[in-house]
Amino acid sequence: MKKILLLTGAVFLGLCSAANAAVDCSTPPSCDALGYSESEDACSGQRMLRCPFDTTKVFCPEPLKQTTCLVGSILYDDKKCYDGTPSGKTPLGIVFDSYKRRAVSLTAPVPSLPWGGYGTDISNLTNCIAENYRTCDIDGQVNTQIINAKIYGSAHAAGFCAKEGGFLPSMYELKMLYSNKTYVNNAIQTLPNPDTILIGNTNYLWSSNEIGDISAHTMNLSDGSFYFNYKDKTYSFVLTRCVYAY
Repeated sequence: MKKILLLTGAVFLGLCSAANAAVDCSTPPSCDALGYSESEDACSGQRMLRCPFDTTKVFCPEPLKQTTCLVGSILYDDKKCYDGTPSGKTPLGIVFDSYKRRAVSLTAPVPSLPWGGYGTDISNLTNCIAENYRTCDIDGQVNTQIINAKIYGSAHAAGFCAKEGGFLPSMYELKMLYSNKTYVNNAIQTLPNPDTILIGNTNYLWSSNEIGDISAHTMNLSDGSFYFNYKDKTYSFVLTRCVYAY
């Protein structure tokens, strides 16, 4: 039906050429009537045809449908989730906290990066204890900004994540990631080369929470428990895994 309507538009334009001046062309059919009912944003990344009477109206075979981001949803590079697999979009992360709108990066976790700032007790960061992970500096995005204001460059965990457009998660955010690890990994399994980006069980992840001037918190991926590690050490088993806000 839509093909017929689109052809109708083309025929109308042909009839209304200079060679057919006798035809009444005063009332062209509407774009919607011809099937050009979508916006350019709705068809982003897909083949589209523009309405000859209003080029802001377009037709595409399957308009993208944005949907609510839930735990386990794929977050794309426009910081949106979709019903199905949109063309022209790149997966950015997997949602693990839909309330606080957090998604874990699909970049392979990086080993052997230090936390940085050994010997510096960052004044605007609380010296957290593991038992207070629910309340102690729970916003990793804010923590990352504070850390990077004191420790320059990208050769440390928070600096690396900022360079990637994300941030180093807090203990609270890591606990949420651990709690929803199954949903995250199920989503990752639907993507190419999943083995390199699965949330594993054998390593630790840096948090953006410090204990004091020489150590910071890490989380054990096998059981979700917290430990401390020295800020200046480049541990092969302590990984940097960034998070995005959306």
